Amino acid sequence: MIDPKRLEAYADLIVKKGLNLDAGQPVPDELMAKLVTVDTARFTTNDTEAPPASPNGILEKWEVDMRVHGFSEVTINNYLKSFRIVIGDVPIASLTTEKVRDLISAKVKLSNNTRRFYCNALRHLFRFIGREDLAKALPNIKPVEGDHVYWSYEDMYDICCTVQSDTPERTEQYRLYFLTLLESGARNSELREIRWKDLDNAMIRFSAGSTKMRRARTVPISWRLYGELDVIRKDPEEYVFNLVSKNPTRRYKILQKACKRLGLPQSGLHCFRRSRATEIYRRCGIKVAAQLLGDSETVALKHYIEEVGVEQIRKEVYGEG
Repeated sequence: MIDPKRLEAYADLIVKKGLNLDAGQPVPDELMAKLVTVDTARFTTNDTEAPPASPNGILEKWEVDMRVHGFSEVTINNYLKSFRIVIGDVPIASLTTEKVRDLISAKVKLSNNTRRFYCNALRHLFRFIGREDLAKALPNIKPVEGDHVYWSYEDMYDICCTVQSDTPERTEQYRLYFLTLLESGARNSELREIRWKDLDNAMIRFSAGSTKMRRARTVPISWRLYGELDVIRKDPEEYVFNLVSKNPTRRYKILQKACKRLGLPQSGLHCFRRSRATEIYRRCGIKVAAQLLGDSETVALKHYIEEVGVEQIRKEVYGEG
């Protein structure tokens, strides 16, 4: 179990210093040293203090550490979920490099992207507890060429107009939600959390605390979409998309059904962000695409922009099709 005094110190830092920091503002060194020193050696099998019989003690420390270092709630929950799916009830102290490889290999039905995410999550945990040997035992999975689906702007617009839910009111809100995903290029978890006070003058303001990279940004949307949203405007503190499920799996299923009805290749909610980034990049260049995403130009090119095929290069450079 975590020492109560240490947990109190963590909680105090999270509330007073961690979640309320401005974009790019680091936690003061003296507070970090005083309140969040993590004794990773405590978790090694060579220490005089044995690791907890249950992984819960370590998971608590890991969760708190991620919060202190600015990980988003979505990332924290997904990292913890990755541990539970892959490691389960296996005591961390009993893990060996061979056991870790076997646990990953046993998940035969995982997609390449999901397997890569699980490995990254576990690698972060193992390094947090000082088990570099286990971190190195995890496979370094690279994206597979053609692993990502990209939709055209017209495809994405058709998806928005085809989504269906259980009531007309909810269906309309899903339509607006997906349209806003399309225009803003935002992460679906970020967009689900915006309130009416964050939407004004055809712009969405994402606070530093609500974004994955902990950087505030403002993203424009079309006046046409803004007008549709403004018609249903409510109290400033209410969520804009309050009828859209908080469960990403539910949102994903609604998206998949729309893709199936249209005969489009199926992909996840993040495909809106990838596809929008590619479309903006080709029309406006990398600087505009990166600013829309809230990422650096390097990150935007590496993770979001679809590579151009040889025939497309011929058409763009020589005007030959």
